Amino acid sequence: MNKKDLINILLKTASPSVVNFLKGIQTHFLSDKTLHFTMLGGRGVGKTSLLACMYNQLTNANALLAGQVRRVEGVNDLDNAYSELRRMCNRQETQVYNKYGVTGTEELKVYSFNLGKKPSHLSINFYDFPGGWVVKDENRDKLETLCKISDAILVAVDMPFVMEDHATHATMYNKPEVVKEIIQAGLEDSCNNKLVLLVPTRGEKYYLDSMPKINPISAIEETYGSLINMLKGNGYSKRTTLAITPVLTTGCVVFSRFKYEENDSVSEIYFRKISPNAVFTPKNCEQPLYYLLDFFLKKRLEEKSMFDKFLSLFIGDSLAEVREEIRKNTKTSGEGFKMLIE
Repeated sequence: MNKKDLINILLKTASPSVVNFLKGIQTHFLSDKTLHFTMLGGRGVGKTSLLACMYNQLTNANALLAGQVRRVEGVNDLDNAYSELRRMCNRQETQVYNKYGVTGTEELKVYSFNLGKKPSHLSINFYDFPGGWVVKDENRDKLETLCKISDAILVAVDMPFVMEDHATHATMYNKPEVVKEIIQAGLEDSCNNKLVLLVPTRGEKYYLDSMPKINPISAIEETYGSLINMLKGNGYSKRTTLAITPVLTTGCVVFSRFKYEENDSVSEIYFRKISPNAVFTPKNCEQPLYYLLDFFLKKRLEEKSMFDKFLSLFIGDSLAEVREEIRKNTKTSGEGFKMLIE
């Protein structure tokens, strides 16, 4: 079943709110050479900052795909978000402040861009939704629908809540059980293979420290153990690729402390620069995109499909050569990376 068929079925069977939602985005699903990437994560976890850094890395700092990216829809917002984040991080100070990152989205946004200089380009759509949707039941069906029709699901993992007294806060603030239920619903009614990435955010303190007190991989595996075990069983492992892919969106701002309410809930989270002269240095922001491209090329190879026009946009003479070039630049171990299901 392709995405257009799935959308047609959903348009006939889904609730009125989902039908209206689908009608608003279905034009983005008309091509089988379009990849769809949905981000899951709560409010303030840094989804928009992550998207901005991923897009900037792809367009300005990535030698592998240099000159291949064409701007299409919504990317001015990402450019502005990136500039805002850079200005915030490059201030000459070390003071503790209770927010770093850019202003989040208040409505579903679609960011689209094309890879390739010719009409036969590959398109990538990123879906960024308000973080509050994760905890509001009236938007749950929209998130599940996005997961059904997406090729890849990126789960933003708010690392301070995983690493600092993580047994208490990780479940409350990262909502791993809710994330699991949304992804499971997206898999049950879809026959398409899925890429699922657990992407640690706001984790500079733990990834810049060569010997953190808690191993970030172990902490993530514990917090998201139920999701990981589900994807490894129930027949999902045969059509799921799962990995932990940390991204440093600032490279210079680290967690400082929590501020607690009387009931021990966290009311504020404070960050600081590692030094007054530390500069904005994002790292590994291209990695989720490499995973997505590798996932797509693997699927095409398994289907024994050959797109001559598509191949001409890249550096190789065959799908296997293109994939090999991507894989040489993809991190699967070390630096907090781990492939969980290949």
